Order: sequence, then structure tokens, then C-alpha cells
Amino acid sequence: MRYKRPLLRMPATCDGCGAAFNLEHALDCRKGGLVIQRHNEIRDALGDLASIAFRNVIKEPIVKEANIRDGTPALIADISIRGLWQPQSVALLDVRVVDTDAPSHIPRNTVAVLSSAEEEKKWKYNSAAEARGASLPLLLYLLMECWVEKQISY
Repeated sequence: MRYKRPLLRMPATCDGCGAAFNLEHALDCRKGGLVIQRHNEIRDALGDLASIAFRNVIKEPIVKEANIRDGTPALIADISIRGLWQPQSVALLDVRVVDTDAPSHIPRNTVAVLSSAEEEKKWKYNSAAEARGASLPLLLYLLMECWVEKQISY
């Protein structure tokens, strides 16, 4: 990829959605390709680092149970860390891989794309996390702010 050389042994179709498979599709597809692998690698790295510093780290904790009656699926975070911000409090972390160069994001700038992803996470997790007495740190926001500051300083 970096040296513009063709990739070898790529499948003809995506294993997740069945579309024609190429590098751009591998980076953008949410059902297959590399997005899920990148997400899981980041989740596992964060979980492994957190388990070095904290005792109670859980990968893929259930934030809210599924409701069979109304068909609501379970809400599962990526990592739960007890004592991250305050002693005996739980922080739920959820990783989001965002390709800001994806065709669907072309009309918007990077800050707008990341802000939208942050709002989606808040909408998805905030009420369930609060009901559980947990916090949902907005790491995406912190990363976005660092990126913006870095761009301004250059």
C-alpha cells in the first residue's frame, strides 16, 4: 500500500458483504475487510495495556442486556475498567475506527467526521452507562482535540 505496489492474494469478493474486493473496499467495509480486524486489534491492545495498570479489566462487557420482548439487541462495550477515573467506579470504553478519507465523508472535514462519530457513541451508550453507574470517557473527542491542536501547531 505504502509503495503503490499491487497487493498479492486478495480475494475476489468481500467475505462480509459479497461486494467486489479491492484495497479501498477493504478499508471501508463495515461488515468484512479490515475494519473489524483494526477495531479488534485496538481493543485488544487497550485491554492488554489496561490490565497491566488495573486489576479489574473486562473485554466486551455487557452494558445492557438484550430485550427479547421488543427485539432490542444487547449493548456491549469493548472494555470495562474499574478505577480508571475514580476508585471503585467503572469506565466503559468503546473503540471506533473511522476512515476520514472514505467516499461517504468527502464533503465534510475531519473534525466534522470525528464529531459525528462521537455523537453517535454518546447517543448509543450514555443512558445505558448512566443507568449502570458507569462513565463513558470520550476518548474519541480527546484524540480529535489532540489532532486539531497538532494541525494548528504545524
